[in-house]
Order: sequence, then C-alpha cells, then structure tokens
Amino acid sequence: MTSFNLLNDKVKKFITNDLKWNKLTDIQEATIPEIIDGKNIIALAPTAGGKTEAVFFPVLSQIFEEKITGVSTLYISPIKALLNNQEIRLKKLSKSIYQDAFKWHGDVSKAQKTKFIKNPCSILMITPESLEVILLSDSYDKGDLFANLRFIVIDEIHSFAESDRGYHLISIIERLQTYSKYDIQRLGLSATVGNPSVIGTWLKGSSKRKGVVIDPLKGKKSEKNLNIVFYEQEEQLIEKIYQQFGDKKTIFFVNGRRDAERIHTMLKPAMDNIYVHHSSMDKTFRNLAEESFRLKSEPSCIICTSTME
Repeated sequence: MTSFNLLNDKVKKFITNDLKWNKLTDIQEATIPEIIDGKNIIALAPTAGGKTEAVFFPVLSQIFEEKITGVSTLYISPIKALLNNQEIRLKKLSKSIYQDAFKWHGDVSKAQKTKFIKNPCSILMITPESLEVILLSDSYDKGDLFANLRFIVIDEIHSFAESDRGYHLISIIERLQTYSKYDIQRLGLSATVGNPSVIGTWLKGSSKRKGVVIDPLKGKKSEKNLNIVFYEQEEQLIEKIYQQFGDKKTIFFVNGRRDAERIHTMLKPAMDNIYVHHSSMDKTFRNLAEESFRLKSEPSCIICTSTME
C-alpha cells in the first residue's frame, strides 16, 4: 500500500484530478505516514522535491478528519518573500478540504488582518516577528485565535536553527503551546541540514510526541556539475546562455542592477518570457516578475541580483 491510500478521499481526489499526479515523490511517500502517525518530523529533500506537499497532504487530511475549526496550522517562513511565493500554492492546497490560507506580514493591510481575525481560516502564513507582534498585542485574543492550533510547519528550518532567530522561534512556539488544546505537531522542512537529529531535538521542545528525521536521499549520491567558462565578449556569453538555457526555466544572477537591465535588454529579443528583478524596481513589479516566472510552465528566464534571494 502506498502512502497515497492513507490520505483523506478529498485530498486524494485533489492530487489526481487537480494536480493530475499519478504518483508521489520519495519525500512524500516517506513523510505522509509519519505525520499521520502523529510524529514531529524534520523532512529533508532538494529544492522542488515536493516537501511542501509532503507535509500539507497529511496535515489537510488530518484537519478534515478531526473536524478542526479556526486556525489549525501555522506555516512559518524566515522571510516574507517566501510567504509571497507560497501563498498561491497553499491556498490551492487548502481548497481541497474547503479551507483557505492567509498571509500575514508587514505589507498586508490592517483591514485585511482585522478581517482575518474576525473570521480566521485554517492556515496562517507568517514570520516569527509577526507572530511576536500578535502575541504581545492586547488587540488579539490569543486564547481564542490559537485554541485549535494543531500543526506548526517551519520552512527553511536550517536558517532558524543556525542563528539567534532560532531561540526566538522556539520561545514563540512554546508560548503558542500554552494557548492550544493540542500537543502541537512540529514539522520542519529543509533542503539541507548538517545535523538533522540535533535540530529535531531542538524543535521538539516541550512536545511529548516522538520525532523522526526523514531523508530519502541519505546515502545516495547525486551528480553535480560546475562549469566555469571565460568569454572575451559579453555578446558571446549571451549567445551561449540562449543556446544552453533558452528551452529551460532559468534564474540568472548578475552582480548589479545595471548588469541585470543590460542583459535583460540583450536577451529580450530572443526570448518571449524574460523578466528582470533588482532593488531599484518597485516592490509591485518585483513581485509580478517573481509570480510570472514561477507560474510559467514554458521556458522562461529571470535576470536578477541578490534581491531575489
């Protein structure tokens, strides 16, 4: 029996009919039964390996089966850009059980936040700093808002564990635990962690749940190629980029915004779906470039500086 059969019928229907998947990835096969079994987890898989679905398929199944109302799940990200990136994805996933996801950070209006507080949905997407604001504010009834908190999903968990933000995050989780009637199930995601068992112990905190590290690729070797090429003329580089990556989705990092604009201008006549992203652009246009690139299924390229990180 595959892990697919452990999921709620509505989630299974969503996977086959909406996502049109005919199988799960390795990380999903390994993670789903552990979450349904009630364990805290650290799930490791490469970028685009399906980690988000690996946790949210069973989380949504459990929310539906247990008939949990209100805020049942926190999705915690180290940066608001990741919240923006994941918003459409989590909204689509949550619709499988007739729920929704709400993004909360500094760029979200007070009116939208007030509307959410009055009628909270199942998944709250947030950073630790915004959570701190909620916990310290007298404007919110934390006991009511987090009473049914059942899951906490922490994306890019390594970025917390290796810095002082980790102490802050675990402190927030323990404070949230005092408001919830559940032993909150803690789920950490990362593409790479050097010491996952240590991070798992750190994440457990006061939780009485068993913990497990899930790493389907452990012991397996993956091929990585690094090509260093020198060009005398920038035009030669541009031509090579188009020849090698013109039929793929490509993120092209450059040193500065002038480089980004110049290379974007040079490639634009040859490529239909090409975008530019740097700090001098208005946030609205940066977000538009990110979303356009992310949602394109056909070959596309985004020329960017470190702001994309």
